[in-house]
Amino acid sequence: MSGGSSIYTLNLDGTGLTRIGGAERFEDLMGARADALLGRAEALAVSPDKTKMYVSFAQANKIAVVDMTTGAVSFLAGHIRDSYTEGVGAAARFSGVAAIAVSPDGKTLYLADKNNQRIRTIDVATGASSYLTGAGFTNLIDPTNPSAFIDPSASNGYAEGAACPDTYSKSIAGCAYLNKPTGLALTKDGKTLYVADAGNNRIRKVNTSTGKTTFVAGSTKGFVDGKGSMAKFNGPYSIVLSKDEKTLYVTDKGNAAIRSVNMRTKQVTTLSGNGKGGYREGLFKNARFNLPEYITLGPDNNLYIGEAGTNRIRKLDLKKRITSLVAGTGERGVKNGAALKSKWSNPKALAFWRGTLLVADTKNDLIRSVTVAGIRVTKSLPGVSSASKKR
Repeated sequence: MSGGSSIYTLNLDGTGLTRIGGAERFEDLMGARADALLGRAEALAVSPDKTKMYVSFAQANKIAVVDMTTGAVSFLAGHIRDSYTEGVGAAARFSGVAAIAVSPDGKTLYLADKNNQRIRTIDVATGASSYLTGAGFTNLIDPTNPSAFIDPSASNGYAEGAACPDTYSKSIAGCAYLNKPTGLALTKDGKTLYVADAGNNRIRKVNTSTGKTTFVAGSTKGFVDGKGSMAKFNGPYSIVLSKDEKTLYVTDKGNAAIRSVNMRTKQVTTLSGNGKGGYREGLFKNARFNLPEYITLGPDNNLYIGEAGTNRIRKLDLKKRITSLVAGTGERGVKNGAALKSKWSNPKALAFWRGTLLVADTKNDLIRSVTVAGIRVTKSLPGVSSASKKR
């Protein structure tokens, strides 16, 4: 199979896929901390009770679980061959899980399955995947002509609507259509899931009981502050809610900016960045960003972002309205040690665990930790590589 570095056999009816030669391109080994390998880790989420961390890896087509007490890593669901299938464990197929959110009771994962244009769930007890919402193209394949690949730049379309689990055609009335969803934020009551619909340049919300979607903000590609449809984004990538859930923060990747949405008025406001890529720390009005992707809220109520364009981790102090460098020299590489001397290669998702910042260092095939100044670390962290100690 091209791109998989392996040779497989299968039955003529499509069942019985078996690898007979080769190996996966990206590391994939479950087990104890010292042995586990999670190639191309991308999305991260920590369970509400802080006992588990969930990771999408191997080009974001698989989901693993890290036991935060022991450091042991185990497989949950997915397969190296990306596709779209609901199933249990390895029978489930995903294509680019860009974000993970965990339900308040810790029993369900919500997934932004980017290339399948859908929001899906996993039962953490069984590894069974389920459809939640989204319709249209899956995995860049035209289901009406399976031998034809869809142009990756093709749009899946935009429409608010209901869940349509068996709809693979575009523009079916009443169905919800997403276009490369990349960010998720779940409310504390678990009833509403906010989505960064990157390909449609919109922020949307999903009723987690029904899968029905509702518009929040955004319109065509651009860089404009305003209310609801008057606002414009350029590839909103990742989102996080404030603790009081009154504000949604957005990494507006294509605009090299960090934006906020007032959840009552739907007013979109630019916090920092001016639409031009670069790197500069300072007051929000002066700071510059370069491909900001993932964002999280720290226990100090400040924002932390992974910046793909500069291989840095950065902080936005919401009270002082100033940015600062957390980790990274800006040079691509892999180096632990003093945070500001550390090196990274495409840092993506971030999550806090008991005061320690966890980062998916994607192209280094690592999950790494950073001790953030001013945030008390309450317990040592098993199972990850530390950026505050020499490697």
